[in-house]
Amino acid sequence: MRSPVHKTLKHGEINNILKLNNRLVYYLLIFLTVPSIVTGQFKYGENLPDSIFTILNSKSSTLYVGIDNPVSITMHKNERFEDFVMEVTNGIVFADSQQFITIPVRSGLSRIVLYHIEDDDTMMRGHKFFQVKNVPDPLLRIDTICYGENSKIYKLRLLLSDSLSIFFSSDILNSETWLRVEKYSIGYIFGGFYRSYSFEGNKLTNRAKYIINSISPGKKVVFNITASGEGKVTKELPVYRLELY
Repeated sequence: MRSPVHKTLKHGEINNILKLNNRLVYYLLIFLTVPSIVTGQFKYGENLPDSIFTILNSKSSTLYVGIDNPVSITMHKNERFEDFVMEVTNGIVFADSQQFITIPVRSGLSRIVLYHIEDDDTMMRGHKFFQVKNVPDPLLRIDTICYGENSKIYKLRLLLSDSLSIFFSSDILNSETWLRVEKYSIGYIFGGFYRSYSFEGNKLTNRAKYIINSISPGKKVVFNITASGEGKVTKELPVYRLELY
């Protein structure tokens, strides 16, 4: 009985087989992925142009977590706002006067889907993705310059400054009105002891500047800010430690 013949594959033949297998895997992935893409486009309609939606509280058309983000829509002639319906995939959305308000609950993306009611039928207009960000941490703004929780500041600049305010983001319109400084305290370490002085309002008074002037460069002046927002709710902000130089 003749024994079976075993063929030894050459290096080039092995590479060809591997390439064929990789190609088959590639086409299989395409076969599995394309239907889901097509289904997603069909489910949410066409990708609407930028001109359809306007994010009214953001210069960059960004949505922010946990706050009201007003969205206006571009309508054709003879269309009524009441005949439009909006849904989102991140957070909630509701109609308010002639605009929609959406409040995302997490950073990432939110798909806004727009519907139009025509003759008792709800017709899908399409969708658009928007980036969602967390509201930035509040910064201490001294006159026009902002400082984080641990920053450096030129002592003479601080002595020449006039007032304190809270800053969130230049992208979020009117965010400078969210919080108003009600009072603040200045503290520093001298002789191993912590000294603190309190002031009402947001003005850097002559007494406050006198205290700041007594602090040597290289040491830190500590600002504790108490601010109030809408609804007169008092909120304690982060402690800002500014190193003088």
